[in-house]
Amino acid sequence: MLLKLCIDSHPIQHFWISFAVFSVPTLLLQFATFKSWINYNLFC
Repeated sequence: MLLKLCIDSHPIQHFWISFAVFSVPTLLLQFATFKSWINYNLFC
C-alpha cells in the first residue's frame, strides 16, 4: 500500500524503480527455469 502511494504521488520518478522491482524477479525466474531446462536436456 505504501509503495502504491509513493508511485501514485510520483508516477514519473518511480516508474523505472517499480518497473525494475516487478520485472527483475520475473526475468530471474525465467532465466533459472531456462538454465535448469538446458541442464535437464544435456544430462538426460
